[in-house]
Amino acid sequence: MRKLNLYTLTALLAACAGCTDSLPDNGEPSASALQLISVGLAETAQTRGGVVTSINQVKLYVANTGLLTAYNASTPSLLFTQSSGSWSSTASVEITTGSADVYACYPTGADITAGSNLTIPVSVRKGSDSDETQKLDFTGSQQTDYLYATKQTGITQAKRAISLTMNHALAKVSFKIDKATDVSEVIYLKQINILSNTNKLQTGEGSIQLTDGVLNGLVSTSAVTLNGSALLSSSQSSPNVFCLVAPMSATESVLSFSLTVAVSGESSSELRTFKTASATPVKWEAGKHYMYSITVNKIGGVLKNFKVEDWKSDASQDTNIGI
Repeated sequence: MRKLNLYTLTALLAACAGCTDSLPDNGEPSASALQLISVGLAETAQTRGGVVTSINQVKLYVANTGLLTAYNASTPSLLFTQSSGSWSSTASVEITTGSADVYACYPTGADITAGSNLTIPVSVRKGSDSDETQKLDFTGSQQTDYLYATKQTGITQAKRAISLTMNHALAKVSFKIDKATDVSEVIYLKQINILSNTNKLQTGEGSIQLTDGVLNGLVSTSAVTLNGSALLSSSQSSPNVFCLVAPMSATESVLSFSLTVAVSGESSSELRTFKTASATPVKWEAGKHYMYSITVNKIGGVLKNFKVEDWKSDASQDTNIGI
């Protein structure tokens, strides 16, 4: 009897080990469950500018291939959470017949609405010192960074482990603002107004399409305001003001910036405000980074140069998103 029990126990342990090996990486008990292996960012370099926000959750929508109807009507979306480099979900979608497409978004707090498109709500601030819900500072941290995934297609039972690439739905705008070398006074930057002469800036409440990242429902405006307090240096080597903005609907040919500065020793009623010359005509696009360099003195400012590049972050895969 002892030998029989030993043999039986050995067989059971071997069988259990085999079952464990066959479990999906996300911990689901079914061999048909959709698995999320990794989440990365569609960025090209490892240089940061501004705030870094942790991303440890992503919401997936699983649709029938070529359609926007849910593959599983009872569980159309899944919330995956990362822990120690692994992604798991408390629910599951079983990929049993046919094939599926997968869409995803970040942040994950809102429900995904399915209709003529897949959408989640967005809110793009315009900046306001009197309205807390609209405030924008010099760090970019007050604007939600909306991301959507490059669609994953052809998901089948034999191919149900996916990796996602997340794309930014907003544009990043940064400023390198310094003071002239011949200015000895201490100068603080207090406000920047981004001015669009033909109302190409987009703000307000709207939605993002998860199929392509397009923003809908925003309203046109002529200005976005950033408030803060930044000590200006005559040797500023990197951007010191950042913000996230909605893509423009068309090219803005007359884009300029109004800067307000405080000079040490002068009262708050003596704040100095001046407007730069028009910048290079531009159409801000999602996922792009627009950098403007401005040198100021006590009586004005000069817009020196302008650069466009892909949005970059020091965020490593599966850990952070950054502006």
